Amino acid sequence: MRDHDPGRDVGDLLTFGFGIAIAMWAIGYVARIPPGLAPNWLVFGALVACMVAGGWLLGRTTRRGVRGGLAAGAISGTVNLLVLGSLLKDDHGGAEIALGIGAAIAISGALVAVGTAIGMRSRRGTPRADWVAPFAVVTAVATVVLVASGGLVTGFQAGLAVPDWPNSYGRFMFLYPLAKMTGGVYYEHAHRLYGSLVGLTTLVLTIYTWRVDRRPWFRWLVTAALGLVIVQGIMGGLRVTGRPTLSTTDVAPNLTLAVVHGVVGQLFLATVAAIAIFATEAWKRAPGPRPDGIESDISLTTLLGVGLIAQLGLGAIVRHFEALPIVHITVGVGLFALGLAAGLRAWASEGRPPHVRRIGRLLVVGLSLQILLGIAAAVVTGVLGGHRQPLGIEVPFTSAHQVVGALLLTAAVALALFTRRMAAPPPGSASAL
Repeated sequence: MRDHDPGRDVGDLLTFGFGIAIAMWAIGYVARIPPGLAPNWLVFGALVACMVAGGWLLGRTTRRGVRGGLAAGAISGTVNLLVLGSLLKDDHGGAEIALGIGAAIAISGALVAVGTAIGMRSRRGTPRADWVAPFAVVTAVATVVLVASGGLVTGFQAGLAVPDWPNSYGRFMFLYPLAKMTGGVYYEHAHRLYGSLVGLTTLVLTIYTWRVDRRPWFRWLVTAALGLVIVQGIMGGLRVTGRPTLSTTDVAPNLTLAVVHGVVGQLFLATVAAIAIFATEAWKRAPGPRPDGIESDISLTTLLGVGLIAQLGLGAIVRHFEALPIVHITVGVGLFALGLAAGLRAWASEGRPPHVRRIGRLLVVGLSLQILLGIAAAVVTGVLGGHRQPLGIEVPFTSAHQVVGALLLTAAVALALFTRRMAAPPPGSASAL
């Protein structure tokens, strides 16, 4: 499977470098959500703590020393250059910009290295040899944040707050000033920036996978995920402009593309989750004996996954067009029953490995939470015959409902894949030959 030198594998550095940057972006995003009341000192302290904590985990779980911490911090600092331009003023010269870039990377490297030195003191276990799965998990986490930010864009009706693409109000997207990112502009522009981060992470994951994994079908699956995220980004831009243009006036917003964009984003999340699953040792090792009733489980989990995809599409139609709410609710009730059956069978049936039981338990808990969020969203939006609440009150419920729906799809995909894996004939059996 792997013919490269594990000692030269940089998967752990990439995983922690990108993971730290993604966590920092999430902290900064939440801290600056309008009206952005978090004081600068608190935000700065949280970002510093994030870098040190990431280094601590690196030192604790790998054989990397301080030099490894410096490298992971430099990767994180380099990724963070995507937002550095938003902090620059127009009168900054080339020398000042170069100095700022160097300082950002150096500070990031130093802080992560400090955390690594601390973590080395409590190092435990044998370091893992394969980092494709953790890197894919980091990509999936970034995608969850992206889906959440997209939900806020829709909830606050900010999809057209920035009227052009790929520029932002005529400026290069990565140089649009942070000071001007207020109100709806903040939600839309931050969503674009985070989408770029997810795209970059997926690109690096693809390159790394081609370097270390020898399964052709798996390589092409990761490549397909890269193509999907590129298409997703283009659709997001065309949803605003309707056609490729740099103009802020010659645009034709496309609401249908907004629906497709929302659904494809969640399908991308499910694809990245599948990549992480295929890279785990639990998937690669030979399956055990076929549990009783596994054929029924395959049908049940497959139907659940297809149904959740359809339900996500209905949810997007409800949010963007305010149409088909009763259909969405009716299908949701049916999927709740179907998902409970699939989750309880995975959780409680004999012969299921621990990771399948955990997925079943998460599915049951997630479905219960989703039903409560769905009821709350229906109440605040007036779907159940009440009075629609002000926009600021309904957004947390509708956005949380969307994010949990995406996570449920991810769990359903994981359960369906591992169920099929359990049904595979063990090596050496007559049916396997």
